[in-house]
Amino acid sequence: MREFRKIGTKADFGPAPTAVWASAGNVPAIATRGAFEFQELRAWLAEYEAEVRDQQFHSDARAGRLDAIADQALKDFSESRSTDL
Repeated sequence: MREFRKIGTKADFGPAPTAVWASAGNVPAIATRGAFEFQELRAWLAEYEAEVRDQQFHSDARAGRLDAIADQALKDFSESRSTDL
């Protein structure tokens, strides 16, 4: 029988759903769970991914890695090379 261990949690989101398990292969562990747990897992992962992405964006912004992109966007806008959404 495969041994599973629960993986970490994100304090902002509370503990990971019970469907989140780590093993040599996550697919078999998740596949044994019910549909509700799978939905719960997907929602938790979506929130977690969004938080990680936001943290990376803010880190990049603080470090100035987005400055060139912002400068180009402002230049394009001032030269009327943009469209209304």
